[in-house]
Amino acid sequence: MVAIRRFPRVLQGREQASRGIRHIRRLSTLPTLSTPEVEDVVIGAGVVGTCTAYSLARQGRRVKVLDRGSGPAQGSSWINGTLICPSLMLPWTGPQLIPKLLKSFFHPRHPLKVHPSVLCSLDTYYFALHYLASCRPGHGARTTRRLANLARYSRHCLETLLLSHPELNGFMDRKAAGTLQVFDDQTAMQACLDASEEIQRAGVPLRIVREESGSDLADRLRQTGHEALYLYSPLDTNGDCAKFTHFLERQCQELGVRFRYDSVVQGFQDKNGLWEIALRGQPPVRARNVILCAGTGSPSLASLLGVRLPMAPVKGYAITVPLKSGIQQLSSNVVQDSSKLYLAPLGPDLVRITGFAEFAGFDASVDMDRAMILTEQADKLLPNCLDLSRAEYHTGLRPLSADDVPIIGKVQSNFFLNTGHGSKGWTHAAGSGQLVADLVTGRQPDLDPESYSLSRFFTLHQKDTPFDFQFGGADFMA
Repeated sequence: MVAIRRFPRVLQGREQASRGIRHIRRLSTLPTLSTPEVEDVVIGAGVVGTCTAYSLARQGRRVKVLDRGSGPAQGSSWINGTLICPSLMLPWTGPQLIPKLLKSFFHPRHPLKVHPSVLCSLDTYYFALHYLASCRPGHGARTTRRLANLARYSRHCLETLLLSHPELNGFMDRKAAGTLQVFDDQTAMQACLDASEEIQRAGVPLRIVREESGSDLADRLRQTGHEALYLYSPLDTNGDCAKFTHFLERQCQELGVRFRYDSVVQGFQDKNGLWEIALRGQPPVRARNVILCAGTGSPSLASLLGVRLPMAPVKGYAITVPLKSGIQQLSSNVVQDSSKLYLAPLGPDLVRITGFAEFAGFDASVDMDRAMILTEQADKLLPNCLDLSRAEYHTGLRPLSADDVPIIGKVQSNFFLNTGHGSKGWTHAAGSGQLVADLVTGRQPDLDPESYSLSRFFTLHQKDTPFDFQFGGADFMA
């Protein structure tokens, strides 16, 4: 839509003089140096930052969003797995993962890989210490519960937003009705069910798909020779994260949110209770509250305040592949447990393949040998369905916290975090945006904020408040 600016008519005589006096009076009320330009500044215009700005604006706040890119969703929100999956909330922590980390040094096809180059960084060891602490026995259930509660709440927030903007369903290519998990044997499936108890307690259904159940996708996989076992969750869905973020940016602008791109933050200064944000080559921005949602850039920006975040960038691969002519689109997301392979329908005739977790620092290059492993696995799962000759390869750097749970909450006076979402940012974005907005505005949050605060990494005895949020009519199965 083209914005049309209406100019006032030319004023004459006494009317012009009167208008001039009123204009001088208005100038006297313009913000002084001690008055904030806006109430809240959100740093980061990815899906998490844009959801945060939207939630704040919906509560009547004056919001500005800063991002170093030239537009929204240019980081890990650009091309990701498209998965919105509360059922896939098992954390990347646990004692069983330590041997896999060690094995990755010697197995080139392993889904997990640690590049030797990151071992030269002190930040790696700071992250590793907190990661190992999160892998101690007994921590898994609590971590899963926190992830599942936020995912379930976020799913509710997303559906509420979609009811307000039903056109968004088609705009963001929402195609998947649930997620089908594929297991090679009964032992693997039972282990997943046992580990997912907290996920089901959060209200996320998981059911075994038996041969007689009539699941179209399971039947298709069986016809290709995959006599596997299946779990299905109807609550999951998917969508193009970048398209969603662009759409939400426009909704934010209609609510008065201002976006300033090509803005590189260089420092923060607390001046009489207001934050002054220094920008490279631009005038500073003043605000009462700052919310840091900068993804993998969050640790370096937080360090400007003397705050150290136990986070690391983790590279994941995203491959977009067209279906061959005449091949029916997937009806749901597909996850192969043994290889940690993820497939999702995208549009009428595309499939998004994602997988791997590589600790490679900020190296976002595509290793084609690694990428080809994913396409081979996908082609084996769906033989003669994918046109791999037209595949497009991408990577993204996921902002992973040391316990795989987002870091949300206040760290200094009127300075908040909403970061560290790892591979689950698309699933958690709407809920975490609402949670931090409630903390900023002083509204009672629907979730226990202490479960997601930075202080959890430095607290020996943690206790979560039970999640008793009652979902309303806006929450429904996908």
